Amino acid sequence: HPRQGSILIEKFSRFTYINLIFICFRGGFFQSSTEGCSQFWRGLHEGRIQAAHRLKKMKWNGDPLCKFCGAEEDVDHLMFKCAPARFLWCCFRDVFHWDHVPSSRREFMNILMTMGGDRAIIFLHVISAGIWAIWLVRNDWVFNNKLLSNICHLPHKAVSFLIQWRGLLPEKLKVEVDGLKDSLLASIRASGPN
Repeated sequence: HPRQGSILIEKFSRFTYINLIFICFRGGFFQSSTEGCSQFWRGLHEGRIQAAHRLKKMKWNGDPLCKFCGAEEDVDHLMFKCAPARFLWCCFRDVFHWDHVPSSRREFMNILMTMGGDRAIIFLHVISAGIWAIWLVRNDWVFNNKLLSNICHLPHKAVSFLIQWRGLLPEKLKVEVDGLKDSLLASIRASGPN
């Protein structure tokens, strides 16, 4: 039955994606605080991170709308569709030579699923920096009322995580990630005022 095959492929893809991330974090990619990182990634993939729509379900009294643009804030909106996230992913698109900017967790997963081995580890390392930057900037505004003064600070924040996390990479991958970091900085400079 065609629908049953589709469900099996979707379940297999989700299982593979979650386990690829788990293996990357457990297998020496991130050797410190691996449990927290893999839980965040699993929560991101399953839509369980604490975006406004999820917080509302937990009786949070804050605004369920995105503070950046006023749209309903779910995980895909926060990480891929809102203007600051799209700006960041446009910078990453230039570095990774994507055809388009991912607009959902599913599209992001499709990009990841085309990769293997060291390339997947490098991709996860660099993308993790972007996702973590979006998450922290959003949380600073929602919970601490601190807003970025310049959109270019968001990708710069991601670059700072790449620098901080460099020591967590296997030695053989550091040079390639350094090159991607330099390309990301060039993309940021080309995108607007710093």
